[in-house]
Amino acid sequence: MKDLKYDVLIWFIITFIPSIISIRFGTYNIQSGSNFEHVYNLTETAETIRRLEVDIIALQEVDNITIRHPIDQTTYIAQYNKKQPFQYFHFEKMRNFQNGGYGISILSKETSIKRVLTYHYNNTTAEQCTVQREGDYCQGFILFEIPFKYQDNTNLSIYFGTTHLGIGLNGLQQLNEAKQIVQWMTDNIINVSTNPYIILMTGDYNTIPSDDSIKNVMLSLFDDLWTAEDICQKVIDPSNINGYTFDALNPSKRIDYIFILKSLNFPDQIKLNCKIQVVSTLSSDHRPVLLNFDLS
Repeated sequence: MKDLKYDVLIWFIITFIPSIISIRFGTYNIQSGSNFEHVYNLTETAETIRRLEVDIIALQEVDNITIRHPIDQTTYIAQYNKKQPFQYFHFEKMRNFQNGGYGISILSKETSIKRVLTYHYNNTTAEQCTVQREGDYCQGFILFEIPFKYQDNTNLSIYFGTTHLGIGLNGLQQLNEAKQIVQWMTDNIINVSTNPYIILMTGDYNTIPSDDSIKNVMLSLFDDLWTAEDICQKVIDPSNINGYTFDALNPSKRIDYIFILKSLNFPDQIKLNCKIQVVSTLSSDHRPVLLNFDLS
């Protein structure tokens, strides 16, 4: 009986310890609102995102009032779910495209965003990318800072970012841009932040885990949450045990990621619990990656 009481007590403690923060993240290349057959249907895209039930989601390949898609896709998706719209969202135009913009977005139902940080690869502007060079998508990244407090009002932050790397030049384009991510994070967060933080960096990296861009660059700073089993639990689809994200119909490679970096001074007493999964859907040529993220 004594052991039973002890077990019940432990269960009670574990079950009812409140989370400091609990967020469902996602990352999804939406192919500008076209499905796996390249048929444009932004409503289908928005409905798929609604069903993912995310709090914050990163999107790649987003159009903004272009000739082919004369609509602000980010705003449309943000406001699609009338009952639970994304209250805070940001589209970053990475290059001029068809009299409008082409880039990446982050949408959030969490409104306590402290700041939005942006970076364009090679320090270019959208206007300088009117003519696309071979393999260069003229991209960059967005980073949201989400502040929260712990116990004695210690200030902490979660940074959630996304990118879309170029493709070509035998992998040198991805390698160069991945190096810029690592350097920027080092210069602008790691070397200057005094508060504890966690960085979650997502996106379409157009490169597989064994390539230099991931193996030797991104993993020099971050952990890949799909393979970091000591950090995160995988929810595996039996028909896609490797977590492949491309292409949506017959997935054969993993090129969409969620990376994590925890600061050295992050409190040991705060425990991270997370589950990561790749969701089967044909609403784009990519599959989305979801992360249930909980700190307690």
